Amino acid sequence: MAEANSNTGTLELTEWLDVISIGPVLPLETEFGVDIPTAPTPLIPHLFASIDPSPDEITAWGNENIPEAHTYAILDASVLTLLPEMLETSELHHKCLFTGKALEEFGDAAPWLVKLEPDHPFTRNLMMGETEPAGLWHMRLGIFIRSRQPLDEVWRHLRKFTRVQDDDGTWFFNRFWSAPVSTKLMEFGNVPDLQQFVAPLFPTGRDTLRIIVLSDFSNAVLSRKAGTVPPTARPRLTQIVQDWMRYIRRVQQFEEIIAIAQKHVEKQMKLDRESSAIHLRSKREKFFKMGFWRRDHLTKLCVWELMLGPEFIDTYADGQIKRILISQPSDWEAIKQIGLFLEPPQEPTNAEIQLKMLAEQKARHAGVKSTP
Repeated sequence: MAEANSNTGTLELTEWLDVISIGPVLPLETEFGVDIPTAPTPLIPHLFASIDPSPDEITAWGNENIPEAHTYAILDASVLTLLPEMLETSELHHKCLFTGKALEEFGDAAPWLVKLEPDHPFTRNLMMGETEPAGLWHMRLGIFIRSRQPLDEVWRHLRKFTRVQDDDGTWFFNRFWSAPVSTKLMEFGNVPDLQQFVAPLFPTGRDTLRIIVLSDFSNAVLSRKAGTVPPTARPRLTQIVQDWMRYIRRVQQFEEIIAIAQKHVEKQMKLDRESSAIHLRSKREKFFKMGFWRRDHLTKLCVWELMLGPEFIDTYADGQIKRILISQPSDWEAIKQIGLFLEPPQEPTNAEIQLKMLAEQKARHAGVKSTP
C-alpha cells in the first residue's frame, strides 16, 4: 500500500501532513455544582483557543491582518435525521454541502457545514455524552474544522470533495467526514499511495484548514505543513485507495472483536484487559495474512489465544493447531477442525450408558434388533 525501501524494509513517506495525536477524549457530563466547560478538556486548545498563524498564513494574509480562526463542523444528517431542523432552529450559520438535484434528493441525509459558537446550546450538545438528555457525542456526526475564512469560502472548498471518480470514471459519494474509516484514512495522508486522495482537502495560504478527527479508535488534529503545496488534480478513488479503506475497516472491526473476546473469557484471561488487547493486536496481521476475515472466525481465534496462548497457533498441543491450519483448504474448515480438536465429543455419562443398556435389553426381549 505504500512504497517500501528494499534496503531497510521501512516505508518512504512524503511528509506533507502534520498529525497531532490527541489521545483519549471523553464526552462532557453534567456534574452538580460544577461549571461545564465548552468542550472536553483535551479538545479545548484545538477547537476554540486562538491559533498562531503558520508561515504560509502570514505570507498570504500579511502579519497584521490575520483574522481569528473560526470553528466549523461537518455534520451528517444520515446519522441524525432531524439535523436540518435542529440547525434551522439553532440560528447558527449553516449550509448543506449538497446543492441542486443532490440537495433535493438527499438533503435529509446530507452533510451540513455549520459554524459553531463556544457557548451555544447546540455546540454543547455535540460535546455531551449519551447519558445526557440531548447528548450527541456518541453519534459521531462528523469532523471539526478550524479556518480563518468565512463559512461560504470553507463551503466552496469542501463541497468539491463530496463526489469522486474511480479509475473507470464512475462517480461515488465521498463521505470524507465519516468516522471511523474515512477519517482514519486522512491520518494516513503521508503514505504516497494516498497522497493524491487526501492532500487536496488541505489547501494552503489564506485557505489553510485544520481538521479535527474523532472516533472510538483515534483522535487527531490534521493540518498541512508549511511550505508544502496541494496537488492540482482532483482526487481519484483508485483501487489502492479502496484497498486501504477495506483494510482500515477490518482493523477497526478487529478492535470490536478484541472487546468481544475479552468479554467471553474475562475470568480466564491470563493478562489484564489493556495487556491482552495489545497482545491480540500483535496477532492481527498474522490472522489476516492467514486468510481469516470473518468476524466469527477472528473472534474464536482471539478467544483461543487469550485462553490457551500465548502463541496459541504455533505452540499449543506441540503445534497441532498449526498442522490443522496447514492441512485445511479453507478458513471455515480450519476453524471447524480446530474447534473439534479443542472440544471433542463428550464421553457418555454412566447414567447415559445404563439407559442405553436398558434400551438394548428391552429391544432383545421384544425381538427387535437394537440400533447401533
